[in-house]
Amino acid sequence: MAEWSKAAVLKTVEGNTSGGSNPSLPATLDKKGIYIYIYMKQISLQEFTEICHKTHLFYEFTKSKLKDKDKINIGILVCDDAAFPYHSTLQELQKDSRFHITIYVVPMLSKNHNYAHNINMKAYNNLSRIYKNVSLVYDYKNRIFIDISTNIDIAFFCNIYDDAVFQYYTIKYISQKALCVYVPYGYTGLLNYDLKYIMQTPQYSLLWKIYTENKTTQQLTKQNMLFDTNNAVEIGYPKMDNIKSLKKKQSKNKKIIISPHHTITNWAPLQLSNFLRMSDFFLELPKLYPNIEFIFRPHPLLFHNIDQNPHLWHDNIQNYLQKIEKIPNMQYDNTSSYLQTFVDSDALIHDCGSYIAEYLYTDNPVCFISKQNMLSHNLSKQGLDVINNLYIAKNKEDIMSFIDNVVINGNDYLKDKRISFAKENIRLNFPNVGKKIANDIKNEIFK
Repeated sequence: MAEWSKAAVLKTVEGNTSGGSNPSLPATLDKKGIYIYIYMKQISLQEFTEICHKTHLFYEFTKSKLKDKDKINIGILVCDDAAFPYHSTLQELQKDSRFHITIYVVPMLSKNHNYAHNINMKAYNNLSRIYKNVSLVYDYKNRIFIDISTNIDIAFFCNIYDDAVFQYYTIKYISQKALCVYVPYGYTGLLNYDLKYIMQTPQYSLLWKIYTENKTTQQLTKQNMLFDTNNAVEIGYPKMDNIKSLKKKQSKNKKIIISPHHTITNWAPLQLSNFLRMSDFFLELPKLYPNIEFIFRPHPLLFHNIDQNPHLWHDNIQNYLQKIEKIPNMQYDNTSSYLQTFVDSDALIHDCGSYIAEYLYTDNPVCFISKQNMLSHNLSKQGLDVINNLYIAKNKEDIMSFIDNVVINGNDYLKDKRISFAKENIRLNFPNVGKKIANDIKNEIFK
């Protein structure tokens, strides 16, 4: 953070630019009323309620003005294109000539300068290959942050954590100047972490619209928000819309994805990852099953966290990846989009949060690796309901049993139950969620 703070005070300018994942714990306001970090001072719940009222009155005033504009400027703020949930929404909005859309790539102050730069450039390059108007908001050469708020009428956020970005790109700041929309970058409502450290953030109450994945998550959002501003909309999960159009690539062998989570530090709010105890075993699996192709796709923050805490692991990243390269039936996948990987696979073994629901957009079997006695600590009631439709592994033997019986022998006894549950509870409005969001935005402004 220190290296970024030096850059932030050098110069800021206004005008046009060219060019899951959770950081440190976001601050929240206790419902008894104490503290809001985004205002850098302690305020009461009553004061915060008044701020929310003023913000949403501003939104109503702004909507009335936008109706008569020739062009409405939409700005999408993204830190990492792996957490970009707006593809299908953007594709719909681009069809309407009343909107001009720009994607702004924002650096993460919660990460070190080199890591943030690499993620920024990856996002910029990947998104520029798909969309016309993609801009960097930070000039790395001159160390300048650019205030883009005057160029935005509606801001779409990919990041909910205001403390992870410079003040110009926070919900707190932009909500004073534009309508603010949030679509979760991961499927929310499944983790207890979501309820406290996402839904209870001040930002959630300041947003104009939060597009939630299903009725249960909408209710959880309203119940856990600091102040319910009636901004949670039950609509579905647009991030998975485009998986519908992808075709599976033919392969003579079955493919299994292995995806470990990043929480290796015994971080109290969320303890999902089994990588430290399973890392060697993951490399043994391709030797035990030579006729299966394994895809090692870790959470994007796993290796970053290992790099920051090398003492926790007996191996190192470079050596581990070199071992994978030497295994003929295993590959390392660090591409930004995992939709095609999902489609090409036959099963998933993981301990990630959002994948609990996301992989249910395929009809394939899932094995969730659970830490000892940690399911109820990590998962909300909705998360536990989802897990009841998955295969659970607590050790190596359980994983091998899943591969032998479910993947190889085809004894997927949870299949009908899992698919029925997914259709009823997870895949709301799939694959038309992006269209639903675009229509909701247009109805709000032009009705």
